[in-house]
Amino acid sequence: YDTMVVTLHNVYPWYYTHIAFKVTNDGTIPVKIWRVVIDGKYYYKLNEQQLRQGVEIDLNHDGKPDVLIWWGDNFGAQLHPGQSADISFDITVLQGAPQGATLTLTISLQAVQWNEYSPGPIGG
Repeated sequence: YDTMVVTLHNVYPWYYTHIAFKVTNDGTIPVKIWRVVIDGKYYYKLNEQQLRQGVEIDLNHDGKPDVLIWWGDNFGAQLHPGQSADISFDITVLQGAPQGATLTLTISLQAVQWNEYSPGPIGG
C-alpha cells in the first residue's frame, strides 16, 4: 500500500479541507478495502468513536485533539483488476490546535484479497 502524507500549513481553528482521490486495483486478483490507517492507528469502520462524527486526532501531542477526520464508507468495497474506487477525506482543524501551526498526518488504505475479507481485524 502507499501512504499519503498530508501537511497543513499555517492553519487555524475551524479551517476545513477536502481530499479526494481514486484507488485502483493494479493486481490480478479482486481485493476489498479492509481498513484505513491514520498516523499508525487502524480503523475498520466509519465513525468508530463515541460521538460518531469522525476521528479526533492529537497531532502535536499536547493532549488536545487538533483535527477531526471523516471519510466515506468504502470498507468492503470489492475492486476487480483495473477497477477504481473514489475515496475522500474531510479534515477540520479543531479549537485545540495552535493557530498558525503546521500539522502533518499520514493516511493509508489497506486492501486484502476478496476471499480473505472480514470486517475488523483478520483472525480477531
